Amino acid sequence: MKKMFIFVFFCVIFAALTAVPYTALGNINIPDAYVLPHLMAEISFTNYFVKDPVAYEDDDEYHHNLGGAVNFGILNRGELGLVIENNDLIYANAKVRIVSETEKIPAFAVGIDNLFSRRANFDVNKGIPEEELADPEDFIKNSPYFVISKSTLLLTNFSLFSELETVFHLGIGARKYQGKGEIVKNAAGFFGGADLRFSELVGMNFEFDSKNINMGINLFYSNFTLRAGLFEIEDFFNIKDDNSGRKFAVNLKYTLDVFSQVKASEKDSYQKDLAPQTPRPATQTYRPAAISDTEEDSLLQELRKITERRKEAEKELEEIKKLLQEE
Repeated sequence: MKKMFIFVFFCVIFAALTAVPYTALGNINIPDAYVLPHLMAEISFTNYFVKDPVAYEDDDEYHHNLGGAVNFGILNRGELGLVIENNDLIYANAKVRIVSETEKIPAFAVGIDNLFSRRANFDVNKGIPEEELADPEDFIKNSPYFVISKSTLLLTNFSLFSELETVFHLGIGARKYQGKGEIVKNAAGFFGGADLRFSELVGMNFEFDSKNINMGINLFYSNFTLRAGLFEIEDFFNIKDDNSGRKFAVNLKYTLDVFSQVKASEKDSYQKDLAPQTPRPATQTYRPAAISDTEEDSLLQELRKITERRKEAEKELEEIKKLLQEE
């Protein structure tokens, strides 16, 4: 069984799949400060749908790209992601966690996207035809960033669900995070988002990726995650502009925990290395010390003497009462 997993694992890595930057769909289109446990892997497949008359020369049809990627956890400190793009474009994403999350301190990580990409910058497109990339600016090579993430419980004992677990992300990046659009210039490379987990089965994502607003819904079951993301919502609902784009993706991700000491169900709590709460001291109950047989005999003798003295005192009180009555 383990040999079969290894075979499938490496087949996924080297398969010639077309892909898009959203294959991982960790927070739809922004990174977070968490890394996978050592030797854990996430294998994801995405179908990305694009309807953009500007990019596709007034073509009003939806175009879709089927993609795949693999993310690896390295030494509980780093994470490496591999993506294979069309025309044999292979690029990687790398991330290193600097600070682990605690109850008071957020997790902090630095990373770089699009290693080995042939798209040098926004103006130069080396060997990659523009029409082959749905969002060319997302492939800008060597795009660094740093990000912090912090989890919290916003609500508990709510009427619809027992608790609302929320993880906030905030970061800043260069190159692909600082494009030529007006929104991007004003954002200055800043991005942020929130992951909401309503239960063990359902969650949602909201984010601003320095260019636009994205959102998604997640369904969880065992080691599988089914995610649907809606990209560039500002353009999606811009009914005044007939050339506005329509972009969404459906992603299926499998967490491979065969080689890791941490199971998929424990991944979230393991990534958030929270300090355990200080246990309350147990309530101390008075328990008399054990006594020997000799000490027990002495106590019994003392009790007998006390009983005899009490009886003598009662007799004396009776005699005094009689004397008072005779007088």
